[in-house]
Amino acid sequence: MILAKCQYYLDKTAPKKLERWIFFSGLLMLYFIRILYIQTHYLVTYVLSIYLLHGLIGFCTPQEESIPDPFDNIDEEVYIPQTVDDEFRPFMRRLPEFDFWWLSVRLVLISFLTTFSSLFDIPVYAPILILYFIVISLLTAKNLYRHMKKYNYNPFYVAKESYKVGND
Repeated sequence: MILAKCQYYLDKTAPKKLERWIFFSGLLMLYFIRILYIQTHYLVTYVLSIYLLHGLIGFCTPQEESIPDPFDNIDEEVYIPQTVDDEFRPFMRRLPEFDFWWLSVRLVLISFLTTFSSLFDIPVYAPILILYFIVISLLTAKNLYRHMKKYNYNPFYVAKESYKVGND
């Protein structure tokens, strides 16, 4: 009964993309305010960041099996379609936008709940985790950028091409 009610409200939020991401941003800001206030649980925040980065990778990569993973060795050669089926297909994400949002919300909620338990407060040196996360993010972004350039897709561009009709 409770799960059906939750699913009903999740289905109602599906077409409201902007509102969902505003809610997620507010939830994430609330989490970071909590972390700054209590000055603990840095390892939980690091793990949350890694999982959010992993979700972003799934969101940015295509679903098609013919296109390799972004972490494969990428040649600098130009991609040439081999068959008719290998030509243009619309961009299908490995992780759809709604699923990425729902994964992100659940991760932040779980992380937020763990800040109320001292069991998850493992002492670490936070600057090293931050530096390590930045390095991982930059390397991942570089690989994704190379992959997007090689296979000529842009996961963030969703508008259709429009043509002007008129007397020029």
